[in-house]
Amino acid sequence: MACCTALGIAPEALQAGIESFSAAFGRIERVEVEGRQVFVALVKNPIGFTQVLHTLLLDQAPKHLLIAINDNLADGTDVSWLWDVDFELLQGRVQSVVVTGTRAEDMQLRLHYALVDMARVSLEKDLDGALARGLANAGPGGTLYILPTYTAMLAMRQVMQERGYVGRFWED
Repeated sequence: MACCTALGIAPEALQAGIESFSAAFGRIERVEVEGRQVFVALVKNPIGFTQVLHTLLLDQAPKHLLIAINDNLADGTDVSWLWDVDFELLQGRVQSVVVTGTRAEDMQLRLHYALVDMARVSLEKDLDGALARGLANAGPGGTLYILPTYTAMLAMRQVMQERGYVGRFWED
């Protein structure tokens, strides 16, 4: 605000700019879906994933997560980096976690070793089913955080587009 004032930018113009801002697709993108807030945050390495978790956990409310991990070439075929993510941050902080993707079992195992309450974790191989379960878990008025790797994000975006929740990302 101080910089804008110093540059002669009116506070109303600053407010209008902030209110009209929308994130690039997959970069903490916010979408309204069936009365729920859905945030999509691309995860592709341990530091970035841990930072996403830190950001989500700034709000103390229990979280509903959908974690989609693929191991296609564009994602990197070695998912051992998941062991370097600080998933222990999620202990006692998640209401539900749906894991999906080609490496859903690896993600589920990692959460087990992070001592996340496994009664709150479900595995759904089908992306459409995973999205449906995540939305149901969040409930009306709730928030779902989708944390996908790159190709999982593209596939999830396709599912969301087919359901009419989002447009084609290159047209947004």
